[in-house]
Amino acid sequence: MTNEELDEARANEALRVWGEQPLEDPGYCSFGVIAARLAREGWTPPEPVVDPDLVAGRAWCAEHFPGDRFGYLRGDYDSQVRIRAFIAGIKHGRQS
Repeated sequence: MTNEELDEARANEALRVWGEQPLEDPGYCSFGVIAARLAREGWTPPEPVVDPDLVAGRAWCAEHFPGDRFGYLRGDYDSQVRIRAFIAGIKHGRQS
C-alpha cells in the first residue's frame, strides 16, 4: 500500500468514526482530531479477505499462462472467464 493509499484509507476510517458519534456525546471529536489520532496510533486497514478458491485460480492461471503470470497473481484478471470457470469448477467439484 502506498503512502497516498494509506492516507486515503485513514481519511475514510476517520470519516466513518466521526459519522458514528452522537453529537451530544461529551467525548465528541472533530474529523481532523480523529484522523490525527489514527495516524498517530499507526492505524492501517485490515487485510482484505480473499476467497481461497480465487487464490487457487490465480495460481493455476499464472502457471498455465506465464506471459500474464504477475497480472494473474496480482488479481488483475479476476473477472476473466478463465478465473470464473476455475472457481465454478472447484465449487461444482465440492458439491459432487
